[in-house]
Amino acid sequence: MQQYILRRVLMLFPVLLGVSFTVFVLLRLLPGDVVTIMRGETGNLTDEQAEALRTELGLNKPFILQYGEWVWGILRGDWGVSVWSRRPVLDEMLRRLPVSAELALLALIISLSLAIPIGVIAAVRQDTPLDYLVRVVSVFGLSVPGFWLATMAILFTAIQFQWVPPLKYTAFVDNPWLNLQSFLLPAFAIGIQSSASVMRMTRTTLLEVLRQDYVRTAWAKGLTERAVIVRHGLKNAMIPVVTIVGNQVGFLLGGSVIMEQIFTLPGLGRLTLESIYQRDYPQLQGNILFIATVFVTVNLIVDISYAWLDPRIRFR
Repeated sequence: MQQYILRRVLMLFPVLLGVSFTVFVLLRLLPGDVVTIMRGETGNLTDEQAEALRTELGLNKPFILQYGEWVWGILRGDWGVSVWSRRPVLDEMLRRLPVSAELALLALIISLSLAIPIGVIAAVRQDTPLDYLVRVVSVFGLSVPGFWLATMAILFTAIQFQWVPPLKYTAFVDNPWLNLQSFLLPAFAIGIQSSASVMRMTRTTLLEVLRQDYVRTAWAKGLTERAVIVRHGLKNAMIPVVTIVGNQVGFLLGGSVIMEQIFTLPGLGRLTLESIYQRDYPQLQGNILFIATVFVTVNLIVDISYAWLDPRIRFR
């Protein structure tokens, strides 16, 4: 196990290096740069001033030299400075991270609270009206975009209850209730959408497990339905479900850009979108590298959890 974990951790470095290089190249292929955008907004930068600003920001250096300096700075703990706000990239990420983390956590709680119990019930009551209803609802959740659910949720609460989420973000430590109001609808919309795939996978894998010989033996021994489902069925059916949930964690943390934009939440996703608009290379590169790090780390934790879920699995 220790050797497996060590190998996987060592594999993270070439993966993250490939991600960083890909992001660095793709950003430079976009038309325009931050100086061009600043020049368009201010309208008073001369050609000489624009060139001087590019020199100050290091944008006129050779491509490979820019990349090498950025990677070397990351290794030293220096993520650079935003070319737009002039703030340290790492400080800005850490300031926005709690917002995205809270949204991802609430959405994940809603998703798992709905998906796993409903998926289990649908599998145990296979081919009943309830099972058909669950399948229809899960297909609906997979098909409907999250931003549409969020928009409909806003319209429904505004028309039926004359209530809309606060337009200004409030930190949890300042006002917990007002903070939760800001996250209620976006977490619900994301949770409903992400629960659909977990629900379908829970139902499918549990149905397969319930047909195994050891489950039939458990029934023959006279165990209760709860004991058979929970102790013998559900745990062994969780490996594919945990895989999906692990993938969703990475997407929830960095992929909730639209929700943060709709509900004016100053999270990491919105910061990434703003950095794209502004061609803020250091900030955008740092955000994507951080999200990629979280994503591969979560996948490593998911792989290790397989041995706990199924003791027959051995890592070599």
